[in-house]
Amino acid sequence: MQLQQGDILIRKNTEGDTLWVSERLVVQTCALSNDYLKFVRSKYKKSVPACYHNRDTFPATGKAWRWARINHQFYYDYDFLPDRVPKHYRSQFGTKEALKELLKEFQADEKRDLKQYAKEEIMRAVRGQISAENMRYFQFHAPVGFNATKAMELAEAMAWLNYIKLNYELGDFKHLGIRQKQEFLQLCAEILAPRNLEGLSIGNAHSLRNKISEFPLSLAEQRNYLISAKYGNDNARVVGKCELVDENTGEILPFDAHEAVMYGAYMNPFGTSKQSVAALYDNYYIPMITELGYAPLSRRTYNKYVARWDNQFLGKERHGKDWYKKNVLTYVPTKKLEYAHSLFTADGSGLLAYRVGKRVYKLYVMMITDVASQCIVGWSVASKKGHEETYEMLEKALKMAVRNSEGLTMFEFLSDNHGAYTSQESKALLNLVFHKVRTIEKGNSQANPAEMSFRLVKQSLKALPNLVSSSWKVGIEGMANPDYLEIEELPTYEEAILQFEECVKMWNNSPRRGNKELIPAKIFRERKHIECQYMDKRILRRLFGNHTQADISYMRGFVKVEKVTGYNRQTYLFEIPDYVNTGVEILAKATGYAKRVNVKIVWDEEMADLYTLDDVYIMSCPAAELAVQSHAEADMDTNIALSKHYERKLAHEEKADALRDEIGSIYSELPYSHAMKLGGNKKSYNTAMVLQESESLSEKEKIKLKRERIKRDFKW
Repeated sequence: MQLQQGDILIRKNTEGDTLWVSERLVVQTCALSNDYLKFVRSKYKKSVPACYHNRDTFPATGKAWRWARINHQFYYDYDFLPDRVPKHYRSQFGTKEALKELLKEFQADEKRDLKQYAKEEIMRAVRGQISAENMRYFQFHAPVGFNATKAMELAEAMAWLNYIKLNYELGDFKHLGIRQKQEFLQLCAEILAPRNLEGLSIGNAHSLRNKISEFPLSLAEQRNYLISAKYGNDNARVVGKCELVDENTGEILPFDAHEAVMYGAYMNPFGTSKQSVAALYDNYYIPMITELGYAPLSRRTYNKYVARWDNQFLGKERHGKDWYKKNVLTYVPTKKLEYAHSLFTADGSGLLAYRVGKRVYKLYVMMITDVASQCIVGWSVASKKGHEETYEMLEKALKMAVRNSEGLTMFEFLSDNHGAYTSQESKALLNLVFHKVRTIEKGNSQANPAEMSFRLVKQSLKALPNLVSSSWKVGIEGMANPDYLEIEELPTYEEAILQFEECVKMWNNSPRRGNKELIPAKIFRERKHIECQYMDKRILRRLFGNHTQADISYMRGFVKVEKVTGYNRQTYLFEIPDYVNTGVEILAKATGYAKRVNVKIVWDEEMADLYTLDDVYIMSCPAAELAVQSHAEADMDTNIALSKHYERKLAHEEKADALRDEIGSIYSELPYSHAMKLGGNKKSYNTAMVLQESESLSEKEKIKLKRERIKRDFKW
């Protein structure tokens, strides 16, 4: 038998309880039709006096099938259901007590279902009010930071309190079948108690009522209301509360007594010794803090404060500047360079072992590396048994780097502070090639990308049997197995150089990190900086050209040099540009107007650059265009050269004649007193003046002047 709402009703009267069974339940249980029940209802109505016919409930007449109309439905009195053979309709329902118990169970189940429905509706309504903005506030803007889970709980707690407070005050919970406020609070408390939300931890309806009664109205106050006071309090704190005050100024010092004593002992300012923390606690902290009148901290608390991460600044005074720079001091982060030629770095290190007699040495290598591509563009090795960088190594490596860079712009150079890079000679060479030259800050080797380049190169060489160790101070993984090292099997100095040359080629042409596209030589060749241009040829001649010194005062407008290779002697001739007009003056001025013009000459087959003896640039002289002595071998180029040099000779002669005329004109224009001193007389002086005046006048002016003189000298 499956009951539904309203199938069984119990009505109390003076004679006791009457149990009414609905027509639906009778039809279902007794398998009767509605027509039959209509017949028995009509039959029973006839047994009732006429005065009761208009009533909904008929009185008992002793007949079977007593019925009543309740809530527009037909019900039948359980006591008057027929129970005769063969149907036994009443017995099919069981006893009256059993029906009452069944009704009680049904009502309890129905009440539970209604309660569960109300809970689900409440939770659905609260979920719709949870604000993502509140969650973001608690996660990012609240006075106390919360993780995403806690921030979500706080936002949900805020939605619960807003919902409960509004419905509690307005009584909007009645549409859920809840009649009383206490029942509504109890239902909400049953939902919230097991969840234990952050900011809304309640155990019963009473604590929930207290919570909503104190819940503020404004948004800002509501948010702060949910944050527990347990966060950020220092009730149990000891260190930091014993303030020290300057007796002269009244200023509160930044450290309290405990901090001043423990940190001072730990740092040992301006001292070199470093005692253990345990010794500092026993020998310094306890006696000093006791003398100041404070109770000392426990050893555990003392160790905790000294080792705190935010006390890392104490390490500079305790361990020194160098340790502090390498382990604590912040740095400038940089992004990876994109283009080759942007930055080159240089560094030196001992790499491959070689033998000299019965002794073992490391091949000391200097490498110049392009940072963006990690390509080794230049390298050199120290002399045999050498173990440090030198200017000669830098010069060789730099020449190789310029050659491999195809003479294109090399923008910047970075190195450590070794003398091979910081001497005056080295600085002059580096500034000649690079636009900017700088060194890392002393003690900050981590800022040098060359350190990483060398480390990577050494890792790639670990398969070689003569890489004894990857650095001076290295762990066991960076050292070769000493059990099988034999001096006789090591290469010689020359063989080690060839071995390293092959290692450089392998490094430059092998892909990095398994990516076939990241090949250093390919990147250096194809991904050059967009502002790269060819270097000034004077720079290239300084690096790769021939250097000599000569007196060019007797060379008559040319620079003549010789190059001897074995028994072969070859002469090169260069032309001083604009020799007659400006060339002589520039050379004379640069050499101090001396009798001899001694200059340094840096030259190749195309051009010769002239420098003073103290290395100041003067000019560049192109190779002379040569004529030919025989017409039979003459061609267009030699004829052009002949014409050029012939005009150059004429210009030289004209210069000499012009100088003579200028000096003569200056002599003819001397004043009267100077002319008399130099052996002249009045007649010669007047004649010279007339001639000079005549030369400067036109013919018309001469005739006019003559007439004026006649009129002046012959007056009637």
